[in-house]
Amino acid sequence: MIKAYILIDVRKGFTERVVEELGKIDEIELLSVVTGEHDIIIRVSVDVLDNLFHLMVNQIDPIQGIVETVTAIETLSVTKE
Repeated sequence: MIKAYILIDVRKGFTERVVEELGKIDEIELLSVVTGEHDIIIRVSVDVLDNLFHLMVNQIDPIQGIVETVTAIETLSVTKE
């Protein structure tokens, strides 16, 4: 399973619309509206790397209001208890 974090920059006034559209995508495990350099951070989970490409090109990039995305593929995850 491949997990990736996608940092999303949104055009002013489009955050609600973008969140609504992203909420329809099954591969998104976590969606957070944040402060700082980016507007939204999502964590996605896909079976193979090719599916991440198709997810970006066919479902995320076409959403009206998204200006730019930055994708970081998770290489190691440590859970603290």
